[in-house]
Amino acid sequence: MVKEETADLEPVDSIGPNRASGNGPIPSPLSFLLFLYFITLYLRPQDWVPFMLNWPVDYIIFAFLLGGSIFQMDGWQRLCKLPLLYVLVVWLVVISLSNLAQGGEGAWYARAAFTEYSKSFLIFMCLFLFLNSTGQIRRLIWFQIFLSGLLAYQCIDQVATGVGWAGQHLGWDDGHGGRAKWVGLWDGMNVLALLFVISFPFLIQFMFSPWNIFIRITSFLFSLLIFQGLLLTQSRGGLLATIVALFASLVLRFKPRTALILGAIVLVLAAPLVGFLTTRGFDDSDGSKSAAHRVDLWAAGLEMAKENPVFGVGKMRFKSAARDKTGLSLIAHNSYVENLGETGFPGLFIYISLSYLSIKGLWHVSRQVSDPKDRSLALALLASICSYAATSMFVTTDFILFYVQLGIAAAFCSLNGFLPRLTLNDIFWIAVIEVGFVLFLRLFTALFFAGGMS
Repeated sequence: MVKEETADLEPVDSIGPNRASGNGPIPSPLSFLLFLYFITLYLRPQDWVPFMLNWPVDYIIFAFLLGGSIFQMDGWQRLCKLPLLYVLVVWLVVISLSNLAQGGEGAWYARAAFTEYSKSFLIFMCLFLFLNSTGQIRRLIWFQIFLSGLLAYQCIDQVATGVGWAGQHLGWDDGHGGRAKWVGLWDGMNVLALLFVISFPFLIQFMFSPWNIFIRITSFLFSLLIFQGLLLTQSRGGLLATIVALFASLVLRFKPRTALILGAIVLVLAAPLVGFLTTRGFDDSDGSKSAAHRVDLWAAGLEMAKENPVFGVGKMRFKSAARDKTGLSLIAHNSYVENLGETGFPGLFIYISLSYLSIKGLWHVSRQVSDPKDRSLALALLASICSYAATSMFVTTDFILFYVQLGIAAAFCSLNGFLPRLTLNDIFWIAVIEVGFVLFLRLFTALFFAGGMS
């Protein structure tokens, strides 16, 4: 429940506290489907359990979720009033047009991209429809933390034995030992690290009041386990994003001065474990040239946007376009660069808007909510999305996990009586963010290739 809306909150639509925002659970069959979906998302049994290898798991799960959503009448009423829903619809249109505008194979890529992102759109909708209480949101988040902890333990076991639970071998060895990874969506070390990063804001919030002592101790133990898993991925982007998550969580939780002191203490204590962003640091002397290649790809993304500022090269086509320009058939390892190159300036604007609207809603709810546990959860969701946005600077993160976060955040804001919308002021600031990012990118790549960054 929230306090009365104050004058400085006029840009946010208030729909009034939703009666479903109590702690009552959703019907058990629907709850079971959400938890089942997260098992398939995190543990990926369809990618390694022999008898499930040929199952169309996504389509089966989505069919059940969509079937169950028919009975969520209150949820549909809330969803139709949600401005973020219509931003996502525009995003699907932009994704399709970015490919159709290319001609030739564009129609095939448009169908493929629309199919892929429609699944993300559907899971966003289903999470919003089924999560009709803040208590249910808390339980689902704890289940995410449990699954992340399970995968972190898998990383520890994989590094110890050399083989993972799904029979996968360690990631490429750059001279500092192989890197832990999982399978399916998480067969890359950086994306696996992303799973761990988004857990920390919740664990940090749950370590303090108003949560009971059992939750605090459990959160502390899970944070140690998941941090160890993160280290074993040797993901530089993941570790940088964890630092962002740490400071965002502390600043939101405490006064700035206290947050800085606590953050500094944690960093000093963790430095020996991290080994300056693992033993890899920012050194390319091992021959991988990972950092240099990323800057090449960022420059290529800028060139793609320059050649076609409205439509880009087409969604899901960055790798092939980068190969033509640089000889490197690689993704950008930066979601903003990748979306700029693939969908042009309009596409990047919409992509930034998705996070912006979610952050805006969570910020206002965190200031107005009266229940201390709901406020703690609002701050955790806010820090988690900020951490995800930061990770997007170093990892390609525009896949279904992003839309899972958006769905949970949107449900939480709606249950607390707020539906954030884009105002003219918001459009101005999103445009400033976009232009500022592009100018920074141009300056950074120019200095790098001129030798100014060496």
